[in-house]
Amino acid sequence: MDKNMEKESIEGIYSVSGLVLKKSRGLFTSEPKERSVFQKDNYAQVAIIRDNSRNNREFIEIPVDKNYLPSYSIRGEFTAISEGNILVLKHFEPKGKELVYSFVYDKEKDMLEGIRIETSGNVTYTYKLTFVKLYPKQAIAKKS
Repeated sequence: MDKNMEKESIEGIYSVSGLVLKKSRGLFTSEPKERSVFQKDNYAQVAIIRDNSRNNREFIEIPVDKNYLPSYSIRGEFTAISEGNILVLKHFEPKGKELVYSFVYDKEKDMLEGIRIETSGNVTYTYKLTFVKLYPKQAIAKKS
């Protein structure tokens, strides 16, 4: 991680939680039903590090798995859209598949929340990722 970190940088180690919602219309109803098909809390830890190389990305995502870690491979690339609050994550899946998520960085809670939506026929899947910063934590505001 960058030694000269900005106060509000997204750099750090995060715990990742995921949720997948399925929204579809019933056979005999016009109202859509939404249900959770997958939910897993704290299923992974990742490091988000500033990329100082000349690539078109600002940060990289690297998995930090203490049980199985064959290499420190890049799993995603973050690019800021506006003033560092909105980011786009290009997440690399096995077999060359790339998934694109839109993220919002909550500076007060030190967390990133992302969403991706896929539609297949009359079924819509909403993928939600939550990254909660474990290290380094923001310093508690100084009392006056």
